[in-house]
Amino acid sequence: MIVVSVVPLATSWKPLIMLGLFGKKPLTIRLKGITNDSKDPSIDTFRSTTLPILKQFGVPAEGLELKIESRGVTPKGGGEVVLLVPMVLNSLKVQIIKLEHKPECMIT
Repeated sequence: MIVVSVVPLATSWKPLIMLGLFGKKPLTIRLKGITNDSKDPSIDTFRSTTLPILKQFGVPAEGLELKIESRGVTPKGGGEVVLLVPMVLNSLKVQIIKLEHKPECMIT
């Protein structure tokens, strides 16, 4: 398990997720800091947008999970969140296609 203290939490996940998807073992990340702030996206926004998008790109739904254990606000933080990232057994391929002036994304 990786434990990281960062502020704000919602913007800190992206590089860790990308690395975790292609690792040799599933990844568990515990982040501590601010979960809700008026200046940055909340952790709830991350959970309701990024995780469904990852599933559309072929990331297994089983094992991809975000647990909010406690919430933290500025200035002290104190929130704690655990992200579980499964391994991707096959390479993800994304092909951008254009149909009738609308770019679309196709997963192959």
